[in-house]
Amino acid sequence: MGRHVLLLAQNAAVTDFNTGIPSVRRLQKGIKDRETFEIKLSTGDVFVGQLRWQDPDCLCLADAEGQESLLWRSAIAFVRVRPRSQ
Repeated sequence: MGRHVLLLAQNAAVTDFNTGIPSVRRLQKGIKDRETFEIKLSTGDVFVGQLRWQDPDCLCLADAEGQESLLWRSAIAFVRVRPRSQ
């Protein structure tokens, strides 16, 4: 019975990630197109790189050297797409 409850909780978390909303779709496009993002946290820290993946809680951003950082959505002040270099 305890296992069943755990599975229900996991399924509830998955449904919270709404892939139909524009912000989620826009980030998915950026992942697919390998765009460079600038992400500023509420602390003032700025991260630049390519998004690897997103889930309901976090974004995974890889910098130019491939170092990955997990950024909690609740800590993000803004996300900006950087223009491609010409």
